[in-house]
Amino acid sequence: NGLATLLQNHLGRYEEAETAYRKAIALDEKFAPPWAGLGTLLQDHLGRYAEAEAAYRQAIALDEEYAAPWNNLGTLLQDQLDRNKEAEGAYRQAIALDKNDPYPLTNLALQLWTQNRLPEAKDLFSQAASLANKQQAHHLQIQAHLCLNNQQLALQALDALAAQAQQGNAMANFRLREQVWETHQLGLAERLADWMQQSPHALYLQPFVQALYTLSGADTKLQDLPEEVQCASDAVVAAARQQLAKRINHQPLASVCLPPAT
Repeated sequence: NGLATLLQNHLGRYEEAETAYRKAIALDEKFAPPWAGLGTLLQDHLGRYAEAEAAYRQAIALDEEYAAPWNNLGTLLQDQLDRNKEAEGAYRQAIALDKNDPYPLTNLALQLWTQNRLPEAKDLFSQAASLANKQQAHHLQIQAHLCLNNQQLALQALDALAAQAQQGNAMANFRLREQVWETHQLGLAERLADWMQQSPHALYLQPFVQALYTLSGADTKLQDLPEEVQCASDAVVAAARQQLAKRINHQPLASVCLPPAT
């Protein structure tokens, strides 16, 4: 199982990862984590969604107290299978099983936000932001505070994440790219780009800013960047569009009107 996780999350060798997960399952069919890992692999990298659902449900059947597969099942049901009511139920089950995990809180908040259930979403974002702060999950803090319009708190989290990425942290760089497609779908890409330009790391964040303005259609804010920076921005845009294309409901929301940032 550990080898499979390494192959999937760090080496990008997905076929080998599937083989390793299935080997782990064959060695102990009643051990839930390999089933959950296989589900993530099938969902995120191999596009075999029916099999992913079956894997998640097998993990859940083997360990009723295991919160992670409920959360991942929720993302699958929402993003790929268009079964939003079931997705909400899966997120709520994950929250009930692990009240200290900010991920299902964030995912449920994002779902409710896209359904225009803003008061419920804001309450969940507040809870998620508090937990994410304790766990230094800066990417979740950014999303929560962006939706709550807490500019200073969002910038603090953004600065921490950008500093890690600038030091060569590959996961931090991925989380910055992730913000591009997540906030675009929320209708808040232009706001995030505006805030990024106020960061001490604004120069490093230029490709992300340009990508956010490109996706949001804020053409008047696009900059004439050096070729290398523009190429980096184009790569971020391409990755965002690829990620959004995997989702059933990938059209961005209209920009949400909120009070001035605090």
